[in-house]
Formats: sequence, structure tokens, C-alpha cells
Amino acid sequence: MDTLEKKSHDGFSIIELIIYLAIFSLLALALSSVFWQVLQNNNRQLAITELMANANLISHQIELNVKNAQSINQPASPGQTANQLSLAMADSSINPTIFNLQDQKINLSQGANPSQPLTSDRIRVVNFTTTNLTSSATSTLGIIKLSIDLESNNPASSIFRPTTFSFTMSISLRQ
Repeated sequence: MDTLEKKSHDGFSIIELIIYLAIFSLLALALSSVFWQVLQNNNRQLAITELMANANLISHQIELNVKNAQSINQPASPGQTANQLSLAMADSSINPTIFNLQDQKINLSQGANPSQPLTSDRIRVVNFTTTNLTSSATSTLGIIKLSIDLESNNPASSIFRPTTFSFTMSISLRQ
């Protein structure tokens, strides 16, 4: 009987080891899931910030140029819609000023100067539509409506969904 009482437990039994491994695996899975959610939320927030910055730049540049334009070249007639905006400017060095969609970017060209992209490489412009809203009652005051759809440009290897942002605005010439 004395020999049974002296039996010691040095180390873990196989059952205890399996239980500890199962608990550790569940904790590691839970932590990796939380980490994955944080990573997805961070990437989405970065994409939204990039979209908003590009939308602000585009709208500011177009509004500034429309307000300083003498007239709207394209879309020329009231109610007409186009995929570019051409403005007649008083300064011959920037006449005409053209905003157009090329290679999924909004580009600005002024006069004989080469066109410059307004959007970053991380953004795709899905839609750029301009509509001339000038009516006979406001014939001396040109009004243009813009509809723009932007999308984050995820690389093909990315597993994250693209983020989109759409906005519409109307701007009148200052005369």
C-alpha cells in the first residue's frame, strides 16, 4: 500500500496536453479573427479617406474653374450630357480648360498645356458625366451638373472589396 501512495505525477498526461492544445488553438483562432477584422476595417478606412480626398480635390478644381469661366463649351446646349467638361476662359493661356475621363482618371488640361490627372493611382473613376442645366431664363448664367463615381483601386491580389463613393454637384458660372 505504501508504494501506491508514493507514485508521483511528474509532467502532463496525454489528455491534459490535448486539452491545453485545444484551448490554445481556440484562443489563437479568436485572436487571429480579431486581427483580421481590425486589418479589414483599417484598409476600408484608408480607402474611404483616399476617396474623400480625391472627391474634394476634384470638386474644388472643377468649381474654381467653372466659376472663373466665361462660358461652357461642352456640353454645349441646355439639357445636353457629355463625358467631359470644356470651359471657355478669359485667359488665353488656359483657354480652353477641359476636364475629361481618360484611363479611369479625371484629367485637367488648360490651353496648350499637357493634361494632368486629378485623381491618384489608388482611385478609379467609374463615371464622369456633365450636364448643361442652363435654361432660357438663366441664359446669361451657365449652370453645369456633375455626376462622379469613384472606386478604390484594389490590386488583383487584394482580397478586400473595393470601396465606392458617388457625388453630384451643380455649379454656376460667376458673371
